[in-house]
Amino acid sequence: METIKLADFERIDSAMSTLNYMGDFETCEDPRAWNRAFNRLFDYCLDAGMDWDAPCPIEWAVKITARVLLGTIEVIDELLDE
Repeated sequence: METIKLADFERIDSAMSTLNYMGDFETCEDPRAWNRAFNRLFDYCLDAGMDWDAPCPIEWAVKITARVLLGTIEVIDELLDE
């Protein structure tokens, strides 16, 4: 079973929420803030194991989030493992 660190999942989930709140790039109030939020999500996805050749970090983050919620990826809390 695949795993993801709890901290990585929480960062990805938070970044996705921020982008969802801001809406689409074309209609958002502040395109620069949207780009910063997107880049933050991109960095978090790379830290969590996304390949550089993945088509879109948003799609990758949605798939990871769905798989965690469905239980096909195990979430590891490193603080509890010590």
